[in-house]
Amino acid sequence: MDTGSLRSHHCAPSLPSLPVLPVPSVPSVPSVSAPPSAPAASGTPARPVATPARPSAPPPAAAPGAKPADRDAQLKALVRDLEAGKTCGDRRAAISKLVELGDARAIQALRRATMRGGQGDQSNACLKSDADRAIKELASPR
Repeated sequence: MDTGSLRSHHCAPSLPSLPVLPVPSVPSVPSVSAPPSAPAASGTPARPVATPARPSAPPPAAAPGAKPADRDAQLKALVRDLEAGKTCGDRRAAISKLVELGDARAIQALRRATMRGGQGDQSNACLKSDADRAIKELASPR
């Protein structure tokens, strides 16, 4: 039997050919299946595996001679800790680090923190005296 005759007697109608669309390139994701020192299955050495970034502790207060970019980054991180700290103790710790940093730009965030309401640990009533003291210290010329 001729295979050409089988195709012509097929029940399904032929579909029109579709245009071929370009496929965007996607960056490859490093494999985490084998440690970097283990050889790959093909016998070639494995490529190093990228390690995910780990969250770090809040930055320490800047030294007096710290670069402005470092101070800006530390100020932003500490203000974020003040605004998003889970407990009042976390937020109070951010206040003491803001005072150590000695940047008067933190005053606005401290004022906002004193107005934060809520119930229980969501309220900033527990840190009002610390924030007021920090505002006075940061507002005074050094």
